Amino acid sequence: MFEMKLTDIGEGITEGTVDTVFVKVGDSVLADQPVLSVQTDKVTADLPSPVAGKVVNIPVAEGDVVQTGATIIVIEDHSKKTTPSPSPTQNAEKGFSSPTPSRLFRMRNVKAAPYTRKLARSYGIEIETIEGTGKNKRITNEDIERIRQSSDNPTTDRTLLDTHTKKETLPFKGRRKQIAKKMTTSAYTIPHVTHFDRIDVSALIEVKDELKEDGVHLSLTAFFLKAVSIA
Repeated sequence: MFEMKLTDIGEGITEGTVDTVFVKVGDSVLADQPVLSVQTDKVTADLPSPVAGKVVNIPVAEGDVVQTGATIIVIEDHSKKTTPSPSPTQNAEKGFSSPTPSRLFRMRNVKAAPYTRKLARSYGIEIETIEGTGKNKRITNEDIERIRQSSDNPTTDRTLLDTHTKKETLPFKGRRKQIAKKMTTSAYTIPHVTHFDRIDVSALIEVKDELKEDGVHLSLTAFFLKAVSIA
């Protein structure tokens, strides 16, 4: 048996919160296949399985706070066995399926937030088949909703729509909690001061207009930078 543990990711972080569990007991996984995502104070990361095998135990659940070094998944290691891997048909008969290596490669290269991935899985959408409309072709929640609402997608049944139109309360943890903590500390410990100066720049504007008539186009910023460099 291989015990997959939460490794030390450095930067003084000693624990993480299980955000999403991608597999269940009995599933077959391949090496480098994402099995769960963990959220820390600074990042949310998908953790891949180091070995290929069958999931036999998941001692953690979504929302659990896990200390560094704790076991998060137990896998029956098949990577050293010489027996052939189960065929897709055999896996389907057992109630689970293993993604093909090509699909796993695409899954690892998909640009999407963990919640977006979770949303796609809940709708039964293969996220690696979607072309993102966000920055650098990042897949957004809106992209998932667009595919879900498409008439070509079979997951637009009324039951699924009703399920995902309900309000969801997100836990106050991870980066959101750290950002709020830092902003609160800043508000109470750093003086907040606003200072204004009034300066008559009428003569400067006249010079700017004269230069413009001669074909020289300069903004006021150029004059300010020159003044600062001289000072």
